[in-house]
Amino acid sequence: MSVSHGRMKAQFSEMLAFMFLVIFVTFFIVFIRLSTLPGLSATLNAAVEAHESKYLMSGVNVVFFSTEPKSGKPLMEMLGLAAYVGNKTIDMGRYIGTVDISEEIAKRMDAVFGKGKWSMEVDFPETVPEFQIVIVADTSGSMCNDIVDLRDKLPEILSNLKKAGRKAEVTVYMLPSPSGCCVDGEEVTISCTGLGFPDKEEFNCETVNSAEKLRCQLQSSNAQTSEDWGNGLACAVQHGPRGGWKDGTIRIGIPLSDELSLGSECGCTDASCKSGLDSLQAAILEAGKNDVKIFPLRAYPCGTVCYPAPTCANQQCSELNKRTYCSCGDTLLIDWMTRLASQTGGTMYNLTDSGGTAEKINDIVSSMQVERISYLQLGTTLDLPRSQGKRIRSWDFTLPVSYSGKYTVAHVYAWQ
Repeated sequence: MSVSHGRMKAQFSEMLAFMFLVIFVTFFIVFIRLSTLPGLSATLNAAVEAHESKYLMSGVNVVFFSTEPKSGKPLMEMLGLAAYVGNKTIDMGRYIGTVDISEEIAKRMDAVFGKGKWSMEVDFPETVPEFQIVIVADTSGSMCNDIVDLRDKLPEILSNLKKAGRKAEVTVYMLPSPSGCCVDGEEVTISCTGLGFPDKEEFNCETVNSAEKLRCQLQSSNAQTSEDWGNGLACAVQHGPRGGWKDGTIRIGIPLSDELSLGSECGCTDASCKSGLDSLQAAILEAGKNDVKIFPLRAYPCGTVCYPAPTCANQQCSELNKRTYCSCGDTLLIDWMTRLASQTGGTMYNLTDSGGTAEKINDIVSSMQVERISYLQLGTTLDLPRSQGKRIRSWDFTLPVSYSGKYTVAHVYAWQ
């Protein structure tokens, strides 16, 4: 019995020691885990943060690199184009039509992140002028005062428009074979250099056929091309202002003359009428191809013009013959200019004096409105998730703005 009792006592002691060991190890493990819990929690939080950030970044990449179905272009490129034109709706031409970039992005973001669980803000920088204008000026002697008014007053008008947040770029194209006239007792030639036109980005002057980049097939019954504003306008519209036409602008063409295209104060023969009407049709066709609205200005066909005789020191000032110039300027010329305007989406204007040229251009621009926005906001505004205490994740996606060489940023936010 003593031997058996001794064995039982030994086994009990062994079991008791093992139990103490198990308890010690258990407490030791619990202690270690408790002591390392803050670090473990931080590690887990960091892993979750990294995972959610990667998820947001990957989701945005999936959306921006997906293809817009109508244009076949990546949404990133389309959004850059929207930033360039300053509008969420992009006109892709007559074959593709318009694309609402906000709708295309929203559909894909809803699919990736869930409806009502994301937000996006994209800044639209100023990249293009609101208006681009080409003016084709008749350079015969009777146009002297009208063109001087354009030179003197239009820069201030453009400056005031810019202060009001409406940027315009204007190129004046002078027809060749200019006449001379007297301005404030000084003899000048009705040309860019002769009248000292400014040479700035927003307002500049060029002479048709003075350079290879703007060579036109001009005509005239008397071999002078200073009055062929129909063909000159067609050429200017095709070429555009200095630097060319830019997408997203309102394009305007303005012929300025007091005579029929190809030069005639009163009426025309069958042959000259046909040539003049052909020049109008050339301008209408080019305006349609380049999406340009034409606003003809019938220059004031009356008043007084001073010519050197032979110099401006003894200038000869003559009142334009009211029977010939004034009455004829109210008949066939108005009919031709009205036809040109109506077929291109513009309006014809009669100038009632030689000092109203620049102001009428201001009226044309002021009457037209462009829907341009400075930024695009998509999805749910951030006020809602913030009020609900949601944890919001953000990521900035850099976007190239089409054609401009500039970049903007899409600020993207998501939450659960």
